[in-house]
Amino acid sequence: MSDGDAPQATGLQAAINDSMAVVWRRYIGRRPTDVSTVVSGSRVECVLGDVVQQFAQNIDGGSGDETADVAEGLTTAGYEREAAAAVARLTRRRVLAVISKRDESTDAATEIFILDAPARQRGPTTPDSRRPDVTPS
Repeated sequence: MSDGDAPQATGLQAAINDSMAVVWRRYIGRRPTDVSTVVSGSRVECVLGDVVQQFAQNIDGGSGDETADVAEGLTTAGYEREAAAAVARLTRRRVLAVISKRDESTDAATEIFILDAPARQRGPTTPDSRRPDVTPS
């Protein structure tokens, strides 16, 4: 399959690609060279190209003069919160966990978001029925 034959992301995948690129731009000073997203049930997996080394330089190892404005006040935990918020907003589901894998040899980051069940599958919100009622003595 040639590059021209590669399937284009549509709908939710395209929206997540765009949002993740915006979040990464904030942390590395530019958009990733490539972003692809797969949504499968309660799992969203994003692969972002050409980002790991710059992220490590800006966030993990401090920054040089060229990236000082990008890195100031930004943290890995902050990145994960922003990325999770973007995915939650677009999927309309809570993000229960974020698993980040960064491969320096390929300069690619894989971000996996584990989503809560859709609201209609969670059932109505009620007081915790597992707690025994406490009666005054």
